[in-house]
Amino acid sequence: MSSDNRVFHGPSAATEWRYLAEGGAHIILRYLGADETLTCKVLRVRKCARAGDSDESVPMYSRSVSSLCFRDAELWADFPALSMGERSELQMRHGFVTNTLQPVLGKQFVEIGELVHVNESFLREVAVIAKTSRPSFRVRESDVDYAAPHALLFRNHSFIGVGSGRLNPTYSIEVKPKCGFTEATSVNGTSRFQMHQALKAAQLQVQNISGYNPLDLFSRLNFNRELVSGQGSSSFSIDERFRDGRRSLSSLIENPQNNLHVKRFHMMYQNNQPVEDVTLRKENTFHGTKLRSLFAHDTWQKAKCSCCDLGIESFVEPLNQNQTAGRKRFVDLILNALISSGALERILALQRLDKIGVDGAVGIAARLRGRSGVSSAKQNTKQLLRDFITSATAKDCSVMVTIQPASFDTASMSGPLLNNGIVVVGMPTCQDCQISRSNSCEHYLCRVGVVDVDLKSVGKLSRWLMLEGQISATYETRA
Repeated sequence: MSSDNRVFHGPSAATEWRYLAEGGAHIILRYLGADETLTCKVLRVRKCARAGDSDESVPMYSRSVSSLCFRDAELWADFPALSMGERSELQMRHGFVTNTLQPVLGKQFVEIGELVHVNESFLREVAVIAKTSRPSFRVRESDVDYAAPHALLFRNHSFIGVGSGRLNPTYSIEVKPKCGFTEATSVNGTSRFQMHQALKAAQLQVQNISGYNPLDLFSRLNFNRELVSGQGSSSFSIDERFRDGRRSLSSLIENPQNNLHVKRFHMMYQNNQPVEDVTLRKENTFHGTKLRSLFAHDTWQKAKCSCCDLGIESFVEPLNQNQTAGRKRFVDLILNALISSGALERILALQRLDKIGVDGAVGIAARLRGRSGVSSAKQNTKQLLRDFITSATAKDCSVMVTIQPASFDTASMSGPLLNNGIVVVGMPTCQDCQISRSNSCEHYLCRVGVVDVDLKSVGKLSRWLMLEGQISATYETRA
């Protein structure tokens, strides 16, 4: 975050950006202008509660205020890069990602982001442009924060950026994996996510309880990563290796809620720069029923038979035999990318930093409140709380998987993990394809990234404690 930052001022600069996605605290915009240095970039702008809410004009990221009177500045005071003093929220994020997350996750998976200056007229025009594309419930509850002085630039995970001419469709899959181990508050080994589903159903937040279990997605982390192209074979079949992981992703497809998003882009490259191919559907976002069928619908252009082809002409429920095979192939490809990258292991390592649970975190914050002086015991206690906060970030992060069928020979590419975090993944073809095309493996370019890693506030502890109590009580009642 140098002082020589980009400046996006005025309505004219805003016309080069289009809505892509959003979360609870930010809106994500993709760049469509002519500046090659911004190609394949996204801009993350801050949101605030819409006027009329109880938290009027308060940025979404800071709406929680702890009743414990123990603040982030006290918790991170021993870390110069995270000392809040005169630092903004974005500068705090920079220090947190650089000093805490990247050493574990790796720079290839998590970005610091580039700080850019924005002004009110730019943000107002951005809000107008984005409004028609935003979900209605998001529009009702929040708006762009026009007072924000900065925004962040990141890599656009919708593109791989390798190849030339018209490329095969590129898929961007966002998965929120949630907590991958059994927490102390678990009842009979049930994941925290599944317990929370019971509360959401009781509060009518969801129509149907999701069958997704994060423990399934994380269950195969100890397998050797031998499915990467050129890495040989294992004593485990693909079915055995992917059984639990496939079940977890299939459950998300059936009932994605807010934990699975898929976008499809058709791109072509001119002068090594990606340009949207206007002769094709430029972008499709899938959810609900359409998301369930997407995994069996689109055409991977190299596939020529019903076993390896995902080219079904219409969305049909229930899935027929060919559609089921297509979905299974695509799910296996996503899991292969996740396992090959090693991202899930790193996320789980951060999640396991939590040794105290929310009850212990609240107790520590209460004991530390107002205490002065420095002692080894106090520092160790504060580190337990810092580890809990870091773990909370990892439990709520998203994993982006970008997939593009390789349109060139990958045999000469050096190693499984290439520059910019691109992994070449090989998927075996059926016996008919192996005979007719002398091709036993189709190759795909995959990139995995970890996003939504902002520093959580200790001010949320009281709310988290209350939520945990509601989750446990509701689950035990319904069990």
